[in-house]
Amino acid sequence: MGQDRINEKRMQDLVLSEQDRRRKRFQAHNNNTVWKKRAQPPADWNKPLPDWLENKYKDTYLYHKSKEMKLGEDNKSPQADRTLCVIS
Repeated sequence: MGQDRINEKRMQDLVLSEQDRRRKRFQAHNNNTVWKKRAQPPADWNKPLPDWLENKYKDTYLYHKSKEMKLGEDNKSPQADRTLCVIS
């Protein structure tokens, strides 16, 4: 009986501690008045990228992977099967 009460008290203390930690962590975010908080994304959130950005993006790994996923396995780009060696 006594051990259960101690464990329950410790659990409640832990929950309160985590709630307090989270409240402190988000305090600056919630008090920020520089940015206006949105209720929903902008209407044009998924519009096409500008041409200059599309051209910059064209030869990246993510571009080729995205294209491969959209078109399926049959239409793999030649870049898809290359291997990369990174030395850091």
